[in-house]
Amino acid sequence: MGSLLRLLSLSLCLFLVMGGVRAEPAWALTEEQNLVAEVWRIVNRSYVDETFNHQNWWFTRQRALNRPLVNREETYRAIRDMLASLDDPYTRLLPPEQYRSLQTNTSGELTGVGLQITKDEDPGWLRVIAPIEGSPAEQAGIQPRDIVEAIDGVTTRDL
Repeated sequence: MGSLLRLLSLSLCLFLVMGGVRAEPAWALTEEQNLVAEVWRIVNRSYVDETFNHQNWWFTRQRALNRPLVNREETYRAIRDMLASLDDPYTRLLPPEQYRSLQTNTSGELTGVGLQITKDEDPGWLRVIAPIEGSPAEQAGIQPRDIVEAIDGVTTRDL
């Protein structure tokens, strides 16, 4: 019995050493696949509709990852398609240059004289709603309901 056990143990060791059981190599995601996966994670974590427009969101991820993501444009296309499946006009991909532009346009930095204005229908002048705090308009003493008749000598009537 002891020799049979030794023979089985030796056979098992040889089998393992000779490569009888091979571990498959782990496949790491490419940079492009990581971008798709990160977008998927953000939506998965934050999206309001927990049904993801009544679709299998995990399957949508897998379908996007299985596409040939050979460059950034292909990756963006896969992400856009993934997000389009949500059928939500407010969930979309902004490439870096558009995102930077959005940040600049919504950063709250002000330029100009610092007035909130509206069009006064009769007689057609611009009317001040309010000067912005700390702006040149406020420092000049402009008040709410003031009328702006001209800017640099150009009438504001019927602009």
